[in-house]
Amino acid sequence: QSIGSEELSRLAHQGTAHPAVHWRVATPDDVPDLLNLIKELALYEHEPDAVKTSEEDLRVALFSSSPNVFCHVVDHPDPASGKRLAGLALYFMTFSTWVGKHGIHLEDLFVRPEVRGRGIGLTLLRSLAQVCVERGYGRLEWACLDWNRPS
Repeated sequence: QSIGSEELSRLAHQGTAHPAVHWRVATPDDVPDLLNLIKELALYEHEPDAVKTSEEDLRVALFSSSPNVFCHVVDHPDPASGKRLAGLALYFMTFSTWVGKHGIHLEDLFVRPEVRGRGIGLTLLRSLAQVCVERGYGRLEWACLDWNRPS
């Protein structure tokens, strides 16, 4: 899937999907929770043993002096489970030779099952559209598994 400049602008300026849902840029303190969300995503995609990354791998990729991978999150603390994050949008930069501009490829968008239906996924998608518009990027791209109808 891909959306271009006009669609990005519309999506970016629609505001939040739900007034109580706010996104933020991930911080190094989020790394343990990010890894847990990635593992939950792998389980959801029927690949529970596929995750090889570690907390250190994520720290280096996301928070080195020149990161090439970026992440937005939505907080939703759950004292019962100890989980702090509701979802994540992990992305990296692309470049279109035809458009002559950078873009974003959304690698993973995941929302914990128990908090789905609250606009968290849409808020995260809109956060990436906002980045594209603010930085003049030409498009936002992602891929979805064929069987993942809800997404």
